[in-house]
Amino acid sequence: MIQLSIEDRAPWTEKFCKHWLEKANDYDFQSVNSAFDKFFSLFVTYNMLYSYMALTLQNPKNPNGDKDKATKHFAEAVGYQRIWDAVSNGDGLADIDRLRTLIADGGKFFLFIEKGTLGFEPDKDENTRLYNDLASANIEVKVVAILEYIYQVRCNIFHGNKTLHEEQLEIVQPSTQCLERVVRLGLDVLSQHLIKKDRGVR
Repeated sequence: MIQLSIEDRAPWTEKFCKHWLEKANDYDFQSVNSAFDKFFSLFVTYNMLYSYMALTLQNPKNPNGDKDKATKHFAEAVGYQRIWDAVSNGDGLADIDRLRTLIADGGKFFLFIEKGTLGFEPDKDENTRLYNDLASANIEVKVVAILEYIYQVRCNIFHGNKTLHEEQLEIVQPSTQCLERVVRLGLDVLSQHLIKKDRGVR
């Protein structure tokens, strides 16, 4: 890996993210395979964005490593209200409500597994916590919950043995649509950083 300063990393990050966003545009939700490819491409973009945003905070505490960068640090760097405005825009609220319903007690999906069960048993406490946080009156809690949901979907897709069932579109599609709203906002914020840099504005 090449070590770059934050200033040098910004334009490179923007170019990288735009490339992967274009790749994501090549996929749709007509099949679960295409939906997974779209989610993968968008998360590659998001991973680069939140890694960059975490650097702008100048060594924030991250006891949970990458997860903190993808949730708390990204939200702090970009702004909780800005993220909420982006993810709730248009059909965004319907997507968030759908995602929450899917992990309700007795719902069709769960995101957290009980340790030692090989992925067969849900961690009911963690799933309930996230379910409740998604409806929190505290915007910071709610925004972090949305980002955590997306991150956990990513973990469940990337790790372990996953069989592609069409019914998984129920959770992958709204997750992907939320993720794309977050990614596009992150790119807008990054572009604003670059514009200010070019103008010599801090």
